[in-house]
Amino acid sequence: PQRSLCMAALPFRPRSSPSPRRVSLGTRAVNANSTTRAVRRPRVIRAMTGNVPMVPPQGRSEDNEDSLDASWLRGTWSRVPIVEEGDDLNANVQYLVAHGHDVDAARSIVREEYVQEWSPNEQEPGAWDVTTRKPGRGASRTITYPLGEWEESFSGASDIFGKDAATVHRHTALVSRQGGVRHITESGTPLGWETTERYLSATDGTMVVRRTFLRRLDDGSASDDAIVCDQTFERVAAAG
Repeated sequence: PQRSLCMAALPFRPRSSPSPRRVSLGTRAVNANSTTRAVRRPRVIRAMTGNVPMVPPQGRSEDNEDSLDASWLRGTWSRVPIVEEGDDLNANVQYLVAHGHDVDAARSIVREEYVQEWSPNEQEPGAWDVTTRKPGRGASRTITYPLGEWEESFSGASDIFGKDAATVHRHTALVSRQGGVRHITESGTPLGWETTERYLSATDGTMVVRRTFLRRLDDGSASDDAIVCDQTFERVAAAG
């Protein structure tokens, strides 16, 4: 069945770009001021480009977002490696190939150990500090996910943002949907536009991470074909 898409077209800019400047988004433009990572941006930054629909995540109610309880996120989660051939593996490989990886590298990435620890941020209500570890690569990083508009700078060589250093513009919201609270982050990257939706499975208590990606075409518009893949994370029991 066809999945509905909730995609905000956010611009991106290289880290070396001067500030402020104007970012051209198809037939529209918005002001982009220099900000640091995880700094909120005005909603007007969510301008349109190409054929990306400006549709807020279904079920979002920003008036009562503060009342939504996402405490189920707290804890350590380990991604379940996709080892069996089938639709799930193919979708995840296709997703990574669309981000510039070859098939062999994509297969390796979806099967590697990937752990995330979610902790409430002590300074900002609704924000989460997320530490991601890839033990096989000896890699670890911590990102704060606030509600609303924010930015994430990266130094390059990212599995999903691209090879070159840039600043990714993001928007995070809590959504009440199908009896649960979902954590949704929309991102505009050098490679395209993406929605990452996290929710708790009602059947087995795992975290489902659904990624919907629209590739950026050479003319700056978005592809008509959305790539959707699901990943499953299991809660890691606390030691002792």
